[in-house]
Amino acid sequence: MQIFKNKWFSKFAREEGILDKELCEAVLDANRGLIDADYGGGVIKQRIARPNEGKSGYDAYVQLVEESEMLQDVCDYDAVKTAINQGKEELVPGEVTFALLDGENPVKVWREYRCLTQQQLAEVAEISTPYLSQIETGKRTGTTEVLLAVAKALNVTLDDIVFQVE
Repeated sequence: MQIFKNKWFSKFAREEGILDKELCEAVLDANRGLIDADYGGGVIKQRIARPNEGKSGYDAYVQLVEESEMLQDVCDYDAVKTAINQGKEELVPGEVTFALLDGENPVKVWREYRCLTQQQLAEVAEISTPYLSQIETGKRTGTTEVLLAVAKALNVTLDDIVFQVE
């Protein structure tokens, strides 16, 4: 491969601060197949990053993607904040999350978080206190109907109390 650098291009490169090293790197990229455009007949276009500008359009594209992701984060934040303010979502402390992830019984974790005794929860769910105790200790699994009643009494979903750590 031959590289031609005419008088006009030499002046242009010098004025733009494009070094011969950068030109050589562009040629190496082209040899590896990293070509911006192939016009045929051995004529290619290879962009070179300009000082403080980057390759044409790429830096602007990266900035646009980053700003788009930030905008999506802001929109998601606003949606969650609205849902919390409307009572559709709830902030759960890290201690609850970590207890669930550590494999503690979800019924017990949620009951304690809601500041209920076993007797209080059993009364609201309309089951016996010993039955609830057995569910919390894992001695019994509870029927779907019972677990739904417990979930409703705890103001959580069934999925929240049959949580499985994988």
